[in-house]
Amino acid sequence: MFRMVAAAKATLLMSTALAVGMMNVPPVHAVSVSSIQLQLFAGNSEAIVNTQKVKLDEPPAIINGQFYLPAKWVADALKIQLFWDHETQTAQMLTSKAFIQFNPSLNQIQINGKPIPFETVAEIRNGRLLVKLSWLAPYTNMTYRYDSASQSVEISDLGEPASAYKESTLHKDDTQPNSKPIAKFALGKASYRLGEPVTYTDLSYDPDSEGLPGYDWSGKQEVFFKPGTYTVTLKVKDGKGNESDPFSQTITVLDVPYISEQAYPFYFKPIGSLLSKESVASIAARQSLENPIMSVLPRPSEERRLLLGSSTKPIVEKGFLFKENMNGRARLYTQYINGMSSAAQLAIMIRNQSDTRPVTVHTTAVAESQASVYTPLLGSKTVESFLTNHSEPSSITVNPGAAVLYKVSQELSSGQGFQGIYDLETDGAVDVSYVMISPGEQPYQLGAYRAVQSKDVRYTVSPVSEVSFQLDTRSLKEPISFSIGDGSIEPIPGRVTQEMRADSVQAVTYGSNAGVRYRIGLEFNGKTAVALYPRGGFFEGSVRVNGNVISMPAAGLTSNEALLIHRTTVSEKKIEIELMASESNQLPVDFIVYPLPDKQ
Repeated sequence: MFRMVAAAKATLLMSTALAVGMMNVPPVHAVSVSSIQLQLFAGNSEAIVNTQKVKLDEPPAIINGQFYLPAKWVADALKIQLFWDHETQTAQMLTSKAFIQFNPSLNQIQINGKPIPFETVAEIRNGRLLVKLSWLAPYTNMTYRYDSASQSVEISDLGEPASAYKESTLHKDDTQPNSKPIAKFALGKASYRLGEPVTYTDLSYDPDSEGLPGYDWSGKQEVFFKPGTYTVTLKVKDGKGNESDPFSQTITVLDVPYISEQAYPFYFKPIGSLLSKESVASIAARQSLENPIMSVLPRPSEERRLLLGSSTKPIVEKGFLFKENMNGRARLYTQYINGMSSAAQLAIMIRNQSDTRPVTVHTTAVAESQASVYTPLLGSKTVESFLTNHSEPSSITVNPGAAVLYKVSQELSSGQGFQGIYDLETDGAVDVSYVMISPGEQPYQLGAYRAVQSKDVRYTVSPVSEVSFQLDTRSLKEPISFSIGDGSIEPIPGRVTQEMRADSVQAVTYGSNAGVRYRIGLEFNGKTAVALYPRGGFFEGSVRVNGNVISMPAAGLTSNEALLIHRTTVSEKKIEIELMASESNQLPVDFIVYPLPDKQ
């Protein structure tokens, strides 16, 4: 019997929903709040709404001594959402304080997920849903007064700002449907000049406070360089994938110059941004020596020799790859790859040239890579680690006439390589050798090794590994460039680069300056930006400004782009740049100095 009654209730409720259009609640666009006054009489099909008489399709009723309202009519009058859900076969009401599901087939009503018996607060009459006023009122913004003599109620509802969104069709929450997020943004002003940054203020939100992980902009640009009217549209998604309606604004760009397309990135791009070649190429073409405004104040460079050993191809046999004498200070720089089928190790061997006195070797800075098949790509990280040296100084003693393995790399499988940079100081003459050895071999076992004869193996000896100079750009009015590695500022050191030939050692031209640390002091008078541009073709290494490392692209910097490395503050008068290239870079490298006069 109960099943028959419940089924009848469900059928009546669904037909009611369809009849009065519960599925198509009209969107609310107003945001103002207005008071609504209702007066209803039990058993009377006429009601009063703000002094106007209206007709009801089902009158209110007194049931068990309680005043019952026609649910759909009151919901429409008070702008409460009431709709039919085909999926759950329930009538659903969304008030300001609750989500209510009417399920007559189960003889149940759920309020924010908690069930109560259907008949305790609701009844279906003539295919219309009636609900108890005293039960519904606390879940809404209404207040009411019941007059027992006339069996009537007066209902007041001050309302609330109408929702700017429509409810979604997602019903994964047990207590309330998931609401559509709102896409909204504001512009800083109505119109912008050419090259003037556009300010967007994001006002988007999610009524369910789930966050907005998805932003979809169309037409948005941080700056415009052509006059006209542009439309910018935003859509957002909440954490459940619910998408907002699109929100659009128009931007008017005036035909009034503000900042040129070339100058814009120097003014506004974040430090570490890549700039287009077009932004810097014309500046780099104007050599600094042609501009007398910038004066060079050289400082004596530190006397530390550079001993650089590398190979253009993997090493295919064991043996000596590099050998040079050393007395005093030197920088050792190694980069080799094991090209043999078996495992090997790269060793740095130091031999005391004296047969009578020991030699102490002090290490003041170290940077090493891990064994890797990506060794050629790790050069910038090894150099970066060297510039930010955090190693503790150490010392070893080499006995008279003895040899020690100063450094032995991790075991290198076929195809793996190793890089290392070391600053050493000795108090006597030693020989330094780079050797590819079998794992675990000791110095006394290397007597039978010979020098590897290959034009792919090269070594460089330079009297200079540290170059320092200072540039005065305080009178600068126009952008200029100055170069590293072409001799225009610093003298070209007497580098000797050689290749190991089958029957000789041959000098070759090699313009890398890898392993040389440049310290460049720049003086300014006014806000200025500085960029790094590899005019020679390719730069791999590291650059620091005032001690801060500027991240380089993982694959290096090409001549198709420049790297913005610093923008001074108004009060900043001087900066120090440190630059060090890895073994595979190409010179020259240009620094672009770009004055930034204030814009109104």
